[in-house]
Amino acid sequence: MSSLLMSDALTESLSNDQHSCNLSQLKQSITKAEQQAKFLHLQAEVESLWQKVKYLKHQQ
Repeated sequence: MSSLLMSDALTESLSNDQHSCNLSQLKQSITKAEQQAKFLHLQAEVESLWQKVKYLKHQQ
């Protein structure tokens, strides 16, 4: 194999590794964003329920 072909193969391998790493980071970012959205939704639901409890206590 010529040095040029070996260099091209190495460059392609490094490029594939970089794409794989970028894809992994992207997946982690998406997962983190989804978890944050779920947390914020639950936080809003808890706040809403707390407001209802306070309202009901006030009504008694």
